[in-house]
Amino acid sequence: MPMTELERSEKMVGFNQFLGLEIVKIENGHSEVKLDVRPEFFNHMKSLHGGLLFTIADVAGGVAVRSTGEKACTTMSSNIVYMSPGIGTKTLYAYGDVLKHGRKTTVSEVVVTDENGKKLIKLTATYFNLDENLQTK
Repeated sequence: MPMTELERSEKMVGFNQFLGLEIVKIENGHSEVKLDVRPEFFNHMKSLHGGLLFTIADVAGGVAVRSTGEKACTTMSSNIVYMSPGIGTKTLYAYGDVLKHGRKTTVSEVVVTDENGKKLIKLTATYFNLDENLQTK
């Protein structure tokens, strides 16, 4: 199956590459992102770092938004609920869905689970739809 422009652009994001984020599925208003957990992703309490959980959710939400045809988007605000610390987690899965797509903003909801389907977090985020990709000159 040929790779879409959105898949290609997401694979080029250095931060996604650095973490090892893998875009597994992109459909209109939906995305799935996978991350194999490495030892350095755990904090001193042996639970997954909250910032890592937020990051995979934010990426999944943004990809879901862009799957609606938006050229680019940026996070305006978010609300995250941590439900489980993810102790011993080997793989993370983030499932992003667009709840409302507007002309200027889009709202998405993301659930992040472990390899057994246990819910770790739920993120609701609002993204600002950008007219074009932002590039430094």
